Amino acid sequence: MSTLAFAAFPQDAMPMPNQDAVQQLDGKNARALAAAYGTFREKLPEADIAAYTVEVHAPADGAIRVVFSPKLAPGEKPTVGGRTSLGREISVWVSAEDYSVTRSAFSR
Repeated sequence: MSTLAFAAFPQDAMPMPNQDAVQQLDGKNARALAAAYGTFREKLPEADIAAYTVEVHAPADGAIRVVFSPKLAPGEKPTVGGRTSLGREISVWVSAEDYSVTRSAFSR
């Protein structure tokens, strides 16, 4: 098939329906996130949570890891180390048994 045949089809990714309309989080992950958020606020009091994405990882070694990663500002390029002009990346480990924070660490 010639490349001309593909000229009528868009080459860029098609936008998906609004996937932000509903976010599902099971109860265990919600509890872990709630516990981790307090540590996020304590360690980064100046941070705006709206400038972050949050990952809640499956339990490993008895702990649920919650990662708060700062987004990139418009035009900003990613750098090594988990820091952007919008903030620092922090990981918080929460006990899968009693939901207490067991440790936290900034990315390097």
